[in-house]
Amino acid sequence: WSESFHPGAQGLGTLDPRTRETLFAAFPALRADPRHYGDTARTVLRGWEAKVLKAA
Repeated sequence: WSESFHPGAQGLGTLDPRTRETLFAAFPALRADPRHYGDTARTVLRGWEAKVLKAA
């Protein structure tokens, strides 16, 4: 676990199954809804926002 890891759907998808199960054991509510963890500490661009910036 690190302070920079946000266990949203994208982050959870990067974990191997064993690590993901360890995380779910510590935070059972994440299994049903990854959004239960809360928002990121900093703003994260959505895909369309990144495309607009790249095109500018």
